[in-house]
Amino acid sequence: MTCSNCQDFCRVAFDVGEPQTKYVPCWECERGQRIMGIGPRYHGAEVRQFPPHSEALLAWRGKAPGWYLFGGVGRGKTHLAAAIARNQASRGRSVRFLSSANLLEFIKATYDKGSERADQALYDLARYEEADVVIIDDLGAERSTEWAEGELTRWIDGFYNREAALVVTSNLDLDQLGKQLGPRIASRIAGMTMPLPLTGPDRRFQPPPFEIAK
Repeated sequence: MTCSNCQDFCRVAFDVGEPQTKYVPCWECERGQRIMGIGPRYHGAEVRQFPPHSEALLAWRGKAPGWYLFGGVGRGKTHLAAAIARNQASRGRSVRFLSSANLLEFIKATYDKGSERADQALYDLARYEEADVVIIDDLGAERSTEWAEGELTRWIDGFYNREAALVVTSNLDLDQLGKQLGPRIASRIAGMTMPLPLTGPDRRFQPPPFEIAK
């Protein structure tokens, strides 16, 4: 799929203020958005579709602290997170987007040492370890176990220690998240993000106001 940015390539060069070129997945083409982890339903999502939050989010420079997007089912959290991902990629930031459940699945896959599945999972996880902006979608929806809490804590600690910009979506506020996944995770996220509650009607009962960019 050809777009105005990549002309069949999925990575776009940026001047980052140093004598080098930085590349990020293209935010316009289908393949580039897929590489970032954005699902097809949210291709073409725009921050400007979310007043009154759009002004603050457009001004955000993709550095810590990030955002904690929370609210009821269907309030547009994933859609807004996808829009943030595209906006930050357009400004030269490397962005990776995944659900907390998928993060845990990748981690489990690495246990199958030497397999093709494990190698792919290690490759995928490395991209999240190196990204400027990491988006974790639907945190708190996964089944809470001691193993899941431990792995999520380890990864969030890793993002915290390297000062990555973290964007999290959840149906739970931070107090509820602490009860679901433990106070350490909630405390880390509170220190790494700014809370942004999403309210209003369930957007899933309304036609999507976006389409894949041409």
